[in-house]
Amino acid sequence: MNSRTNFGILTTIIFTFFIVAWTQINAAEYKNGPDYGPLLQELPKTRISLADGIKQKTGATEIPISAKFELKGGRLKLSVYTAEKGLAVDAEHNVLMEYLGSPESSMWRPDVKIFEDYAHIARSAMYLTILQRSPHSLLDMIQRGLEDRPGTVFSVKPKSVRGKHYFELLVAHQGTVVELHYDALTGELIKQ
Repeated sequence: MNSRTNFGILTTIIFTFFIVAWTQINAAEYKNGPDYGPLLQELPKTRISLADGIKQKTGATEIPISAKFELKGGRLKLSVYTAEKGLAVDAEHNVLMEYLGSPESSMWRPDVKIFEDYAHIARSAMYLTILQRSPHSLLDMIQRGLEDRPGTVFSVKPKSVRGKHYFELLVAHQGTVVELHYDALTGELIKQ
């Protein structure tokens, strides 16, 4: 064989190796889900719990509809979505907003943003609709999650898949993340 044929074979082998490696890496990412590692490293910095943030933003009519700790620009933030006019008012006539701020001090002083973009309005409307149909609050679900799984609940939100409404909780414990699903109507654990 000449050097041109050897080069072609070598190129094919290297290309095949990279395709196989890329496929395996992506398959592992898909199987393991999102990389919570950086967030888990920052969670010990919180001085208030997810439940504390929810309680702080529960008003006479205003009701939290989802809450989570997240990294924004590499900084730890607590995000609480609310419906200003409560559960008795539909999404079209409600004010859907987000409170976002650092949870790294005992006094959480979030900024507020009223949603005007389609993606946030649609997501918040879904959260609100599920909570309107559920006898359970976000705080109920956090309590239930902590009874079923020790750790730190760092996300709670209503979800809907193929007409099935449930609450998704993410619980961090000793460097791992457990995803729990609770039926929105019965409050029963349906996935862990």
